[in-house]
Amino acid sequence: TPSRLLKATHSRDLVAGGVITLVDPYVHQVSNLQEPSRDLITLHVYSPPLLQMDTFSLTDGHVGEFRPSVYDHEAGSGI
Repeated sequence: TPSRLLKATHSRDLVAGGVITLVDPYVHQVSNLQEPSRDLITLHVYSPPLLQMDTFSLTDGHVGEFRPSVYDHEAGSGI
């Protein structure tokens, strides 16, 4: 958008244990709109692994960058 802010185009409710798969690069937001006593746990699996991703804000135009740490199985440590 001209203001550099993101705008939601649709939303989806998932039931407990629900699974969603995406094959294209999507910008997404995960929210827990249940009562405060109901926890939300998400698992995101990327294949091939992400080397970096952009981060966005719904309240300002800043685009950040996130680089997940990579685990070196041979060295036994993060690199």
